[in-house]
Amino acid sequence: KAVINCFDSIFQLCQKVFASTSWEESIPALEGAMILLVNLAATTPSCHPLLLPLVLDVCVPIIEHPKSTDYARGNMILLLANLSMTQQQELRDMRVADPLLRLVLQDNVSGLRRSVAESVIIFLHGHEKCSEVDRLMEVNVVGEYCVPILEQSLERKEFRGMFPFLMYSTRLFHILAMCREYALTLIGDPRAVPLLIRASLHEDVAVRVDCDTEGRRFALQALACLVTHRAWPPAPGHRETVVTEFLARGLPGLQGDQHPGVRTAAAGLWVALHPMVKRVLDTLGQQVVADGRCLGCIWRGTILPFVFPSLAEVPLGAT
Repeated sequence: KAVINCFDSIFQLCQKVFASTSWEESIPALEGAMILLVNLAATTPSCHPLLLPLVLDVCVPIIEHPKSTDYARGNMILLLANLSMTQQQELRDMRVADPLLRLVLQDNVSGLRRSVAESVIIFLHGHEKCSEVDRLMEVNVVGEYCVPILEQSLERKEFRGMFPFLMYSTRLFHILAMCREYALTLIGDPRAVPLLIRASLHEDVAVRVDCDTEGRRFALQALACLVTHRAWPPAPGHRETVVTEFLARGLPGLQGDQHPGVRTAAAGLWVALHPMVKRVLDTLGQQVVADGRCLGCIWRGTILPFVFPSLAEVPLGAT
């Protein structure tokens, strides 16, 4: 709350610095304010609309300027990654993916310099086929970025100078899996599904944070998208042991998980794997409504989601 109260002063300082002709010399002095804003965006999503004016006035200039330090550039990309969790359309309208894509596609640019630029592009555009993500696919973003960052998240190890949270890593897979073409690319990497299964079951008792729960939920939703596209699972005779074990024991256990979001996502995956159940429920609902025993809006909005809560969810790409 104290930081939010000081936000206007921080914003005015940034504007004053960037109005000068030699603003790049002042970047080191701004680094404290930058990390403060990054942490604010990560912990307080309700303040995201307040931070949007900084995107074009501060974030993009720092990202694009050749004299910016990797630390400053990385913090601005992290700020965009946090904002992209709630302000997708606003950031799309600002076309923030354009400078990030140029950065990713530059030759001889270190991973530290790129930070999580690929994540921001995917968060904003990966739910449907587009030129931005097509370019990432051309440089093997799944094998060279998505899989490694998820591996490091599960191991709680460093990736490009930071320790990525599970939530941000599995969300990459969830968003890409919404688009059939990108979903098939995910399946093409043999490490992807085993990692998603591992992530869905992941629960570190020693370090339990809310973003881990969200990460497990995104992993289950990614698997459900793959099922919807009929890209997974393979026929019973061609399944790996990890898949067989997960479908037989892991998934049923997740439907009784202590976290509501995980239970909902697990039930959604089970429904995707058993589409006949959904069709039977739809038929039953039509009959109940036709007989006048229930209003259609109550069946669809209350009764059916009570049985399978995931059926009431709004797809991320629709936001």
